[in-house]
Amino acid sequence: MDFVEARLAQQREEEPDVYLGSATIIQDENKALKLKLLGKLQSKKSMAEQFMDAFNGGFTSGKLIGRESYYRFFGVDMSGREWTAEDVSIATNGNMNNGNYVVHSHRLRELRHAGEPIKVTSAKHYMLIPGKFNIPFNLTQDDQNERGLSKCLIPIGEQRDIVVKTKGENLLVIITTPSAEEDKYKDRVLEALGIATGAHLYPQIEMIRAPNRDELVLRSAKSRHTAAARLVSPVVNSGSSNFSDFAKFVLCYFQAYSEPFHQVAGLWFRILTAFDSSLENQGLIIATACEGVINAEFEDECKPEQIFLDQLSEARPLVEKLNVQPRAKARLITSIDTAKNSTVSNALRSLTESQKIPENLRKTWQSLRNKLAHASELDWEEHKMQDFIDSLYACLELFYRLIMIRINYDGSLRSLSKTGWPTELYDQFKTQVHFRFGPEAPGSRQATVGQ
Repeated sequence: MDFVEARLAQQREEEPDVYLGSATIIQDENKALKLKLLGKLQSKKSMAEQFMDAFNGGFTSGKLIGRESYYRFFGVDMSGREWTAEDVSIATNGNMNNGNYVVHSHRLRELRHAGEPIKVTSAKHYMLIPGKFNIPFNLTQDDQNERGLSKCLIPIGEQRDIVVKTKGENLLVIITTPSAEEDKYKDRVLEALGIATGAHLYPQIEMIRAPNRDELVLRSAKSRHTAAARLVSPVVNSGSSNFSDFAKFVLCYFQAYSEPFHQVAGLWFRILTAFDSSLENQGLIIATACEGVINAEFEDECKPEQIFLDQLSEARPLVEKLNVQPRAKARLITSIDTAKNSTVSNALRSLTESQKIPENLRKTWQSLRNKLAHASELDWEEHKMQDFIDSLYACLELFYRLIMIRINYDGSLRSLSKTGWPTELYDQFKTQVHFRFGPEAPGSRQATVGQ
């Protein structure tokens, strides 16, 4: 993309450095947007000062670089359209003789174009996401050259819906609403779809067409590490017969959280990226992620039950009267007082007693957490490695079940703690496993097998 007019201005109020000239933006082999500008520097500094700044950077080692040191881009393309970009990091080469500069950006995070307001009755948010993902499509695209089932529709009420479909080698997500919605609406949808899909859904192209709004956003691709990461999903996400549970999970998650970037989504993303590292790191991330969900969502369950608190209150004065050494007595009293604190173990015990999670998951988490919290070397004999991997996926199931409790999901889930990862009904984990045959339609069957 060529720009007949381009401007890079430092994001600070007092005497910002400004580069004026013409520019080109390309997409490199890693799908990152790169800027090259040829022009003049508008600065009150002398040429020598400019070169010294370029040489040493003027930054303090070990300190974050403030936004005021980055640049804001403005450009007019060959068709007269205006584009902007924020927080641009640059490198420069200057000519001492004529004062010309060649400015390169390290990577543009995103490039935006705001068009003229348009007259439409509803708002549509289009997001193109590179890559193939496991989605339980149940519809065809009659007007597109796509084979077989390649589309699904998730109604979310109030004249709103989510369409997910393939477009070549990409995934296209379309959100329709009665009027213009804030961007957080889009982010919540992507979080819900991402967890149900088991992948980070990061759109490289976005188009928003809404009443009084027409906007196009181009983004650099995420790193290869993030783009290639895949995680076992909480629900079966392949085959049209599994669409109902997939859609139910997405809707329950979307309705449970009114704001984007919830802590649950952040913990899930940590697990996703950890699965490209060592087994020990995977286990530690999953175990602590379960703690994070419990601390964030189950505060009441973390508190000890009242009967136990009453017993501690009765025990404390008895211990104070014991005829033992002061150090031992102090340790006993401290233990009693500490037992009154809220803990993750209390929450898991409470959730187990109320039959919201299986007992084996609580025990597995406790064992894995204790093992990884201490600097004990793991034994990587084959059968012990399998046991450790089984524990990882059991804790991943615990993580998913905690989310399902919070969002009031009651469909089927993957039982990652059992051999073969069978599909179970969430609220019947003790007695039954349900296997589905064929698409869900009038007359379809469900086979129930006793545990």
